[in-house]
Amino acid sequence: MVVAPVPDFSKMMIGAGGHAQYGGQARNRGYYRTADEAWSNFTVYGGAGVTVPLANTSKYLTPNFDIQAGVGYRFGPHFELPVEFDWDQFGVTKGSLDNQIGIYDYLISDNAVKYLLDGNSHIWSFSLQPTYTFYSGPRVGAYVKAGVGFYHKVANFTLPGETVECYYYCGIYETNYNLDHYTSNAPGYDAGFGLTYKFSPDSRARFYAEARYVFIDNDQRYGITNTPASLATVTDSTTNFYPANSNRTEYIPITVGVRF
Repeated sequence: MVVAPVPDFSKMMIGAGGHAQYGGQARNRGYYRTADEAWSNFTVYGGAGVTVPLANTSKYLTPNFDIQAGVGYRFGPHFELPVEFDWDQFGVTKGSLDNQIGIYDYLISDNAVKYLLDGNSHIWSFSLQPTYTFYSGPRVGAYVKAGVGFYHKVANFTLPGETVECYYYCGIYETNYNLDHYTSNAPGYDAGFGLTYKFSPDSRARFYAEARYVFIDNDQRYGITNTPASLATVTDSTTNFYPANSNRTEYIPITVGVRF
């Protein structure tokens, strides 16, 4: 009579690491990622802050606000590659406004825009922002980033006016209209440093604060300035009365927000 051997069930016990073992070999049970784990491969962030012009740019633009949003792929705990959108708003210095008042008064009539002219400028951009996290503690982290992208620079000079709007009834409303408008497209480069703070040790949400240096390689264009020699060259075909908008641009946006 032949008696069948009793299986050694000890070899089929669950071993360290969570794998079923048979005959001393590990068998992977398969791994199903949760929605949160799947999203961990992506980075999403948004914030706002202040933008400060530097060097020559500070001679014709003044500080204002910035808005930032980005989304991209995270290759691991240290490196991510987001595409970022930035809007940087600026005011215009009194010196720049006085210069434009002199030009427009020369072109239109004396004192036509004096005390009325206002101006603003903004830059919007799309850039690729490789980001490296060189420190990641339980709560605090630190990263560096450097980017390259497309930058669109705009300047507007406005005068107050009135507009009539009719809904249930008609009314006259104060508004501003553009007297003059300029744009400049150019590649831009930036580099910066940031800090993060987790809301809780197991949270993906992090508060962040960063500062970047931005340089835009605008192509300088000839234009009219408020000097007798320059104004004497104005012709019917002259269109550029604000050559500063095509100056190379430097500024620092300081942004705070939330990253996931």
